[in-house]
Amino acid sequence: MELLKLPLELILNITDYLSDRSINRLASTSRQLHTALLPLSYKVNAKENCCSALHFGIIENRISTTIKALENGAALDKISFAGPTAFTYTARYGSLEMLRLLLSYDEHQLNEIDGNLETALMVAVCRENVEVVRFLVAQSGVNCNYTESGVSILRCAVRSGNLEIVGLLLDSPDTDVATAGWDSFGPLGGAAFLGQLEVMKLMMQKRPHLDLHAPDKRTKYVLHQAVQGEREEVVR
Repeated sequence: MELLKLPLELILNITDYLSDRSINRLASTSRQLHTALLPLSYKVNAKENCCSALHFGIIENRISTTIKALENGAALDKISFAGPTAFTYTARYGSLEMLRLLLSYDEHQLNEIDGNLETALMVAVCRENVEVVRFLVAQSGVNCNYTESGVSILRCAVRSGNLEIVGLLLDSPDTDVATAGWDSFGPLGGAAFLGQLEVMKLMMQKRPHLDLHAPDKRTKYVLHQAVQGEREEVVR
């Protein structure tokens, strides 16, 4: 290949006009070019392709690929074409090792919302990934309450009926169990409406100060919500 006969400095100048995929193809032609061009490929990817190399490394749980992407300019808050960020992708695919890696680079991105208006904790709760929820709740400053869209993270856990996840959220003193979300239902009222009797018992056990007689934003009480949802077991 005639290109390989050119000085490396000239080849590097040529890559200024190439996409990251073209650079990767060129890098595969020789060991020398692979060593020289691989970092450049990651830099171009971070700049032009929504950090797709970073997101690929996370999805496939490839720690080395993720590190190379981060070391060459990939941003943790960059939203992918599909909507998630690095943290919400990691929460979706459930790698604690990857979460620790990302936190070591920028812990302040943990509560950031992605293109779907979700945080990492919200994604883990909705996917019922207990170990990821346990890890995230233990992090200092994590938002255990609402996303920017006004959706209650605890309400999502209540909806799933996963007692372990509900318990993990309730064990955090930062979790607000009284305030209603965008739909005016509080977590307790939401549990009553959905007939989640065991969830209600757990909430009353862990937060004994909860008032069954306190109305929500629409002046509807827990009993009213259970009746409205036709949940006879809760009403009894």
